[in-house]
Amino acid sequence: SFPTRRSSDLPALTRESFEKSYAPKVYGLRYLDKLAYEDDAEFLLFSSTSALFGSPGQANYSASNSVLDALAPQWTAQGHRRARSIQWGPWAEVGMAVQKNTLQRAKAMGVGALSTVHGMSIMGSLLSSSDCVVGAVPVKWSKYLRSAYQEVPPFLVDLEAEVKRDAPNKGAAGGEGQMSYAGLTAEERLQAVRTSLRDMARQVVDNRSEER
Repeated sequence: SFPTRRSSDLPALTRESFEKSYAPKVYGLRYLDKLAYEDDAEFLLFSSTSALFGSPGQANYSASNSVLDALAPQWTAQGHRRARSIQWGPWAEVGMAVQKNTLQRAKAMGVGALSTVHGMSIMGSLLSSSDCVVGAVPVKWSKYLRSAYQEVPPFLVDLEAEVKRDAPNKGAAGGEGQMSYAGLTAEERLQAVRTSLRDMARQVVDNRSEER
C-alpha cells in the first residue's frame, strides 16, 4: 500500500507535501486509465470522507480523493465501463485510523467507525447500485456540526436544518443516532444495519446532488 496521507494545513502546503498524497491516487488512476480493459469493466475507487466534508490539516488528501469522486461519474457516463467511488470514513479494525490511533478523536467529534462486516456490505451494495459516489460513515450529525465547525459551511446548511427538525423525534426514540436491535436475530440485526447504512449513504449522495 502507498503512503497516501500526509497532514498539512493549506497555508503551509508545499508541492512536496501535496504530491505525497496526490501522486499515488491520482497519477496511479491516470495510468490505470491507459490500460486495456474489457467493455463494461467494473472499477471501485477508494475515496475518503475528507472529500465529503473535509478534514482539518488534510487539504492535500482531500484534493486527491476529490479527483476520484469526479472521475467515477465521468468514466461511467462514457459508457465503456462502470466506476464507483466510496468516500470511506474510519474503519474500526483496519486502516489508517487504527494505525494512527485517531478513532477516539473521531468518536469525540461524532464520527463513528465501520466494522469490517459493515464495510464489506456497503461495498457489495454499491457494486449493484446505480450510484457513482457514496459516502460511507456513521455520523451523529448534531454532535459533528457542533464540534467540527465554528460556523456550519454552506454545503451542510440543509443537513443542519434537517438535524434540528428531526431532533425531537430522535429524543423521543431514546437518544440521538441510536437504534434498538433488542429482540432481533443476528441475521436481522445485520440486515437492519445494512439498511440504515444504505439510507445514510443515499442521503449523503442526495445532498451533494442538490448542491450541484
